Amino acid sequence: MRTWLLLALLAAGPARAADADTAALQHAAELIAAGSAGDAGNVLQPILADPKRLAAHPEAWARLGDLWAARDLPEAAVLAWAKAAEADPVALGSSLARAVAIAPEVGDEGALEPWLVRLPPDLAEPTRTRAAILGARSLIRSGQFAGALDLLGTVPKHHPDFARAQDLRGIALANEGEYAESLAALLTAEAAAKDAPVELRARITANLGRAYYGGGNYVQAIRYLDAIPHQSVTWQDHLVEHAWARFAIGDHGGTIAVLHTLQTPYFADWYTAEADLLRLQAYFLLCKLTSATDAADAFLAKYTPIAAALDASVPKLDGSGAWADAVTFSTGGTPTLPPAVLHTVVHQAWFTDTVIALAAIDAETATAEAAPEPWMRRAVPLLRARRTALVTAGGERVLGRAKKARTELASLLQDVPVVKLDVLQLQTEVYSKAAATGKLDYGDRIGRLRKLRKTPGTRTWPVDDREVWADELGYYRVDIRSDCPQEPPQ
Repeated sequence: MRTWLLLALLAAGPARAADADTAALQHAAELIAAGSAGDAGNVLQPILADPKRLAAHPEAWARLGDLWAARDLPEAAVLAWAKAAEADPVALGSSLARAVAIAPEVGDEGALEPWLVRLPPDLAEPTRTRAAILGARSLIRSGQFAGALDLLGTVPKHHPDFARAQDLRGIALANEGEYAESLAALLTAEAAAKDAPVELRARITANLGRAYYGGGNYVQAIRYLDAIPHQSVTWQDHLVEHAWARFAIGDHGGTIAVLHTLQTPYFADWYTAEADLLRLQAYFLLCKLTSATDAADAFLAKYTPIAAALDASVPKLDGSGAWADAVTFSTGGTPTLPPAVLHTVVHQAWFTDTVIALAAIDAETATAEAAPEPWMRRAVPLLRARRTALVTAGGERVLGRAKKARTELASLLQDVPVVKLDVLQLQTEVYSKAAATGKLDYGDRIGRLRKLRKTPGTRTWPVDDREVWADELGYYRVDIRSDCPQEPPQ
């Protein structure tokens, strides 16, 4: 009898504690609704400070996120909501809608994404779709494409983010090699995004070009990659893909024309090794022997010192060091990594977003540290941990770009002299034939130029790279004729 009573009392203890926590959390919610933030924080602080009350922590974090949002600590609020979602998305309750709304405003959707891969079944729109998109992005990044497709399949057509969801579906399907299905999703996204912001339209257009390229339809790939809005900050990032699509169909003149933008003074200091080698190959296949030789010499002159700088700097850096190096370069300082490589990093949207997010975190950390309330100061370790995570992730991306360039150049700097030998061999064949026939046989160099000069409404002149205006990049028409006497070289 005594044993039974003892067991009953022990069982009742946790139950009474749980009831007390439920009552305390309800009281905190009422205080928040009444505008008594300080009192609500004093109720939540003991719960979060007690490791024996873990069952109540998710909802306590959710309510603390509400308080921090009210105290103008939106990044800290997102991190608190993420803590709640990590344990149980249901614990967020009505705060989930606020979380998915505020996260993009502070530029840190990534804090929530990993915890939204499973959603409460009764979650209402529009919050369900926004949360599903964040969860799907996390799954795509980790290569879990089937799970991402399951989440995205629930997005209704009338939702404002339907185009965004279809774009993500297209990405997931393309990564699975399902190019026909990917194109169907991306074309649906294109139709739904006619009035969307330019960056979303640019991303969908670029993904259509990539999907067509992956499926082997290079003509359609060219059409879409050429149609990326020039107002987009990522427009120039797709020039090499566009050039490869033209190269794939044997349009070597078109390849050189597309890459013309990357040869202008605006990009002279950027790392564009793939584009430069592709341009060299196109010159060779068009029998532009002098241009090919000059391009090979220019490649070696530009990238040999860059390769040496990468060999010297990359082994010395970790993620945080690489991030500091990129920030140093972006603020006008002297970096350890080659500036040419860092140019391709600091102009990316993710880099700018990370810099802004870190500045916001630093400002909120200072505010939380100076606050007298313990529940306000609880934001400090969360903010510092998130700062470390963002710096590490950003630095790994910078270092990954540098490592890729280092590996790439180790191969390309061996390939270019071989191509140069091929150019010299072809040149020897052309001159040997000229010695035998008494005629240097080149293709029609100026016939196309004469034809264009007769086209009404056009002005035509030989290109001069100094005649380039920034707002006209990508709109120049470069027409290049083959100089090959017969069949192009293989």
